[in-house]
Amino acid sequence: MNVDHDFVVIPNAIKQQARMRAYEIAFDIPAFRTNEHLHPTEVNVARLKFRYHPRKQLVEFFSFQTYLGKYAKLAMTLEQACWSIIDDFFEALEPIQCELIVQNELSDCATATIRASRGWTDAIHLPTVTSSALGKKIAMPT
Repeated sequence: MNVDHDFVVIPNAIKQQARMRAYEIAFDIPAFRTNEHLHPTEVNVARLKFRYHPRKQLVEFFSFQTYLGKYAKLAMTLEQACWSIIDDFFEALEPIQCELIVQNELSDCATATIRASRGWTDAIHLPTVTSSALGKKIAMPT
């Protein structure tokens, strides 16, 4: 783990094989903070959006918030924090896929967006229907 933290995990009671598809869980944190040089004037405040497709375990939301709060005391950039969060989460919960988007408004009103992901989206099954005209299965978005 990049940040010392034990996630509180909950067993996933939904059997995905029976449903033939994965579902998504999303968190939207409006004030995620890092501190590049541990100086009070250099705190980065950004909007963090985190989505994941669970496998056998779910993360307890308040545990995840506590974990994210530890980044305010670390000297790292938002880019480094993104990959650190993805790696820690993936190692602890082994989801099918997870994605993190961080948006930071800069002083000149420009917005910087950082996106990090890990896992495979092709492991997420969409429900299929059979087209009688073609005799092929077609993935249908949900």
